[in-house]
Amino acid sequence: MGGTNWYILQYLILYVCAPMLNQYVETTDKKTLRRFIIFMLLLNVYVGYVWHNGPFSHGYNFILMSTLYIMARYMRKYLKDRIERLSFSHYFLLYVLFTLIYAAFIMYWHIKGAHAWPFIYAYNNPLIIISSTCLFCAFLHVEFYSTVINKIAKTVLAVLLIHMHPILQQYFYSTVVDFGKESPLKFILYLSALVAVIFVVSFCLDQLRQFCFDKIARRWKWVNS
Repeated sequence: MGGTNWYILQYLILYVCAPMLNQYVETTDKKTLRRFIIFMLLLNVYVGYVWHNGPFSHGYNFILMSTLYIMARYMRKYLKDRIERLSFSHYFLLYVLFTLIYAAFIMYWHIKGAHAWPFIYAYNNPLIIISSTCLFCAFLHVEFYSTVINKIAKTVLAVLLIHMHPILQQYFYSTVVDFGKESPLKFILYLSALVAVIFVVSFCLDQLRQFCFDKIARRWKWVNS
């Protein structure tokens, strides 16, 4: 599974390897773990992003995902007290700030007209890593449970799989390009509406899938009982 579905493959690999990564974090001392994270970030950002070299290029791979996973585990295990010195709003404002800087970065390259797609949208872009880290720190302050959010969260993967299907993706891409011919305000409104429609339709389809699968599972359990 590659191409536009690269994320699914890397996510499944991370899912399988997560117990081993957890074991590594639990059995490795703090100093060694910190050095490992710094080393891996240097490889991903300096070698991959700055020089576009080797398997670290663009960050669309298990190497970066596992690095961020270990970094998140490290922060939660060793830095939670330090992280809690700042509030949710502080980290969220930092996240917004770095996101706006990233958006300005994108606008600059588009206005310049340079062919810099891998350079702009690479997942090992330090602005993306920093903003994501700020968002992670913000939500370390949040503890809540919601059946509605959990129900919606179960559908996110279905939304990704549906809207990234090669046929639908091409249609959505051409639609967004057409939206780009409108004014900035209309572009934002049309794009927001399109995202909402995609999510709602995908949610309904996935609910139907879950209903059918539950029926099949219950019938199979009854047959084998």
